[in-house]
Amino acid sequence: MITFHRPRSTKSGQTGVSAIEFAVMLPFLLVFLYGVLSYTVISLYQLSLNAMAAESARAAMVVYSSDPQGVNGREQRTGGRIDAIVDSSWIPQNIDGCAASGQRFGEEGGLLTVCLAVSLPIRPMQLGGFRLPDVGDALIAEASVSIHEN
Repeated sequence: MITFHRPRSTKSGQTGVSAIEFAVMLPFLLVFLYGVLSYTVISLYQLSLNAMAAESARAAMVVYSSDPQGVNGREQRTGGRIDAIVDSSWIPQNIDGCAASGQRFGEEGGLLTVCLAVSLPIRPMQLGGFRLPDVGDALIAEASVSIHEN
């Protein structure tokens, strides 16, 4: 007959120490895990916003190059193209413009700038005097192309 014996602790009075160590370290592990996941999600959002802004700037450049004088509703067509790119995004939140008016693009001095902003996708955790993740309240992406009118 096979019998199983429970191994005994070699040191007396050490029973339950690993459970206490685990209980002490668990909050630190969970905060670390939250930090890793939150910064990963924020990085993913930021990379997607950057790609969207660059793609929107290229699409706006196509509109501006096809209508250099702006006689065929260039502003509306540019806005429509940018809206189509933003609407096809996987980001579930509203993506706004950076200007106070909420406009997503603007032209100034031969430079066409597309600016997109989205609110922070993860609620920050307050830990004493620290905020995790410690980023602003919105993620912003901006892309510019130079416009040379003939």
